[in-house]
Amino acid sequence: MAKSFVPYFFRGEKGKKRLKLIIGIAAAVLLAIIFILLTVPKERIYDAPEVKTLESRGVLRVGIRADMPGFSQGETGFEVELANRLAEFVLKNSEVSSVKLVEVTAQSAVTKLDDGTIDVAISMMQKDEYAKYAYSDAYYEDEISFFADRVSVSSSIDEMLVGYIQSGACEDAFNSLNKIREDNGEPKIEGRAFASYPDMLFALKRDRVQAVLLKGAYYKRYGEEYGLIKLGEPIGTVSYAAAVSTDSPAIAQLASIMFAEMRESGEMDRLKRLYGIGE
Repeated sequence: MAKSFVPYFFRGEKGKKRLKLIIGIAAAVLLAIIFILLTVPKERIYDAPEVKTLESRGVLRVGIRADMPGFSQGETGFEVELANRLAEFVLKNSEVSSVKLVEVTAQSAVTKLDDGTIDVAISMMQKDEYAKYAYSDAYYEDEISFFADRVSVSSSIDEMLVGYIQSGACEDAFNSLNKIREDNGEPKIEGRAFASYPDMLFALKRDRVQAVLLKGAYYKRYGEEYGLIKLGEPIGTVSYAAAVSTDSPAIAQLASIMFAEMRESGEMDRLKRLYGIGE
């Protein structure tokens, strides 16, 4: 067997000490490089013009829903908590820092981003849904599933007319499922598009559709009222992210960093448990 070659400089006790010293120095240098890579970009983000503008104002205006239990209802919920923390995170170098919660709906959030009424929306906006906005990394992954009421739950989904909200993640998930079924030689599930959740759920109540496709957050909002029961496994997911104007990408970057730190520390999961979501 060939002997491994050990340079003379590393032979004997003195050589071993030299080797340990070099390894220690190399490890220290590596840690320093990692520290620089992790911290310098973050500090540079705070030098961005949009962050400096917010620092001078001392207020971060955040668009928040007011009608989603667990997420944001009134001035409490998971997203409200994220809004408050993001204000502290973004304005950490400001002499005065506060958050202004601005009530939005799924429709008005984009309007208020466009006209500058809010600086960021944390309102269950689907990540990368609109090209005209910059997005943070996702702070929540929601499931999309079929639900039926107690009258029709005994039927097979193949025999049901399914309602879904048009032009969104649920419609995309529904169409993707039907494409898979078609490729496998299975019949498509019949569907009907609706413009609003009240219209769709009213149709379910009147048996004009026998099942509906909902995100988990909307099941939490409407499930008890309409006696909804989940059917089978989820057929898709949707990611919620903080959205900002493309003129303010630094705010989205800082939100991504904050969310990552919260995930790493376990704080993100703790907040989800606290507000009863993601269970």
